[in-house]
Amino acid sequence: MLAIRTPMFADFAFDEPFRALFDPALRAAPPTSRPFTPAVDVRETDEAYLLEFDIPGMSEKDVEVVVESNQLTLRGERKTVDGVSYSRSERTLGKFERSFQLADDVDTSHIDASAKNGVLTVKLPKAEKAKARTIAVKAA
Repeated sequence: MLAIRTPMFADFAFDEPFRALFDPALRAAPPTSRPFTPAVDVRETDEAYLLEFDIPGMSEKDVEVVVESNQLTLRGERKTVDGVSYSRSERTLGKFERSFQLADDVDTSHIDASAKNGVLTVKLPKAEKAKARTIAVKAA
């Protein structure tokens, strides 16, 4: 059974001015009033930088990853489910776009993206650093 709670002070005999102060803060904003921006965690390993985006309810077809001029851009859209009506909806919907300036040591030709369990992971491999080498000296 689904229970929908009323505002916190609904059963108390507070006067209207006092109730007007608290009721709006206790109600959730409708989904259309809040922009959807997926949260991201960024971490670094010896081999790569990893960006992990929260995209629950979205598939790999709903997002696009673009690399251009040393900048990574993630864009997509979280849409409503057709034919479904909700008594209450608190999840945010809509188009989003996030951009990140890439570090100089990212190998942009080998970037990989995969989605699993509502998390999009973008792997930014580090470029092979110039290794020191010894030059043999030959007799002339």
